Amino acid sequence: MMRRLMSLIAVISVVLFGVGVLASTHSATAQDAYEKGESVFTDATAELLAVGTVPSFPSSPAELALQRVVIVPGGHIDTPGNDGRVTLIYVERGTLTVRNTVDTVVTRGAAMGTPGAQAQEAIPAETEFTMSAGDANLSPASSGGELRNDGTEEVILLAGLIVPIPDGTAGTVGTPAS
Repeated sequence: MMRRLMSLIAVISVVLFGVGVLASTHSATAQDAYEKGESVFTDATAELLAVGTVPSFPSSPAELALQRVVIVPGGHIDTPGNDGRVTLIYVERGTLTVRNTVDTVVTRGAAMGTPGAQAQEAIPAETEFTMSAGDANLSPASSGGELRNDGTEEVILLAGLIVPIPDGTAGTVGTPAS
């Protein structure tokens, strides 16, 4: 009787262990989807820094650009409210003051690593707010506003842009205006 009980416990343990391993190998987080997609990572890691929902995909040609932006103390960037670009910004260093012409959502980097914390904060249009290192924000097409450095140290941003391009002008996104 004791031998049967021990065998049953061993079988149950193996099954539970197998279910645990299977569940852990098949579970996927949002970060896994962005990091891996169809790629295979070998001795490499990726860290999801920022994400935002683009309400619709451009129907015309577009370019994708990545910029590192430095705003010195007192500096600012003003963008008209009809800007055609989709811009995802990630604050790498410093504190950024922002005002968007449309409702927006800020992903708070500090909250992303805290279980149960609210990582996203809805901000109404024309409301001034601040973003710190690790925070991210997506500005959809036909929006604008202001990015400002009110602090005493430079602000460094990473900016991903989707830029609609007229026919025949591909490759001009990163070209400085003359």
